[in-house]
Amino acid sequence: MNGLFAVDGKLYQVMGKLADLVLLNLLWVLCSIPVITAGASTAAFYSVLLKMARNEEAYIFRSFFHAFHENLRQASAVFGILLAACGLLECDLYVCARMGGRAGKGLFTVFCVVAVFVYMTACYLFPVIAFFQNSTKKVFKNSFLLAIAYFPYTILIAAVSLCPWLLLFFGEFVYAAFFDVVIGFSLAGLLNAHLLRRIFSRCSCGQAPQPRQEHTVTPQGMGMRQEHTLSLQEKQRLRPEKLRTLLEKQRLQWETIRTLHGKKRLEHLWTYYKFVLVLLLAAVLVLCTAGVMIRNSLNHTVLSVVIVDAARTDGAAARELEEELLDLLDFHGKHDHIEVVLSATSKNTEENIAKLRVALSSVSGADVVICGEDVYEEYSRQDAFAEIEVPSEDGHAAGGDHAAVKKLDLAEHRNSVFSEYIGYSPACLSVMEHSAHKENAWALIQALP
Repeated sequence: MNGLFAVDGKLYQVMGKLADLVLLNLLWVLCSIPVITAGASTAAFYSVLLKMARNEEAYIFRSFFHAFHENLRQASAVFGILLAACGLLECDLYVCARMGGRAGKGLFTVFCVVAVFVYMTACYLFPVIAFFQNSTKKVFKNSFLLAIAYFPYTILIAAVSLCPWLLLFFGEFVYAAFFDVVIGFSLAGLLNAHLLRRIFSRCSCGQAPQPRQEHTVTPQGMGMRQEHTLSLQEKQRLRPEKLRTLLEKQRLQWETIRTLHGKKRLEHLWTYYKFVLVLLLAAVLVLCTAGVMIRNSLNHTVLSVVIVDAARTDGAAARELEEELLDLLDFHGKHDHIEVVLSATSKNTEENIAKLRVALSSVSGADVVICGEDVYEEYSRQDAFAEIEVPSEDGHAAGGDHAAVKKLDLAEHRNSVFSEYIGYSPACLSVMEHSAHKENAWALIQALP
């Protein structure tokens, strides 16, 4: 058991590697928050990851900021050029999408292909800066040539690089964001670093640029005391490993920590106790996940309502509307829950369009949708809405005739619970075809004044 938790044991090595990835991920996120330093941060990020992929010992904090300072000017210039190219491409795609016709579609396809090649080249830019010494012009040239020459690897690297962002977009946002900020990007980066190591090793001869001089840190950098005199404590250090008890080892560790100060003490603590951080983070993540799963299993969702372009979009408004709907439908169970989405918008941007499609898709589980005439017409053509049976003008009596419609105009229901959340007219209320709670949706319609 002692061997399992020893410094050279497998468990310690795995935990140490995970702790290094956590620290590296946090450093990259923090140093990328000022957008102008994102390029240097990414170059330093890959510099450390490439060392880890080659199993080279390096202190994460020191190695990261050494590479950050070394590549700051060139990486920032490359990042600025890349941002400008992406902005220009986005403008071109927007204009072509608005053009319409055969010419517009053709140009849109061409610029989409160009965008793919730009993305594939971007996957190599900062690893090339981290590993090779090149001029800025050659950084772009070599990155493009590597993307083409090693196309199968490029597909894998591009796919792995997208994974943290796809998780953030399609997963549970809070927990996906927590995972990405803690370790998600560095895990994806480490996988890419192993692929890049193979590529760079094949490029280390011939016309390829020369690799950078590697800066390794010696064990003295930890601040460990060197043995000059054989004091009692030093003799204890020299005793055979099998004669040392666990308590002696722990006491000697704390004695060593007390002799260190400032930065050296922090590096020593990180080197020997970083696996504790990983265990704590893992425990927090497991407990939070278990809590959410238990809460979700107890909740009984009776209805899901989406209001597009709502007048109020804050969380308090969503909770107030949920309480009003629960009272209206006479659901008073402890775990009864109505999901209210007020953030969907029809503003004509690519991000908003994508979010609206997700909100009105079968994945979101929306039951009732309130939207403007334009949004209703667009999704009605896709048969997204179910028919609603409402009394005809002369069918109010029991057994009277009913008319089948796909929308109700809430302008005719001025005192409904939705009045203060809608600032446009007409406001179309519809039931989704894929609704899992159609009975409750129809009960809501019948309860409207």
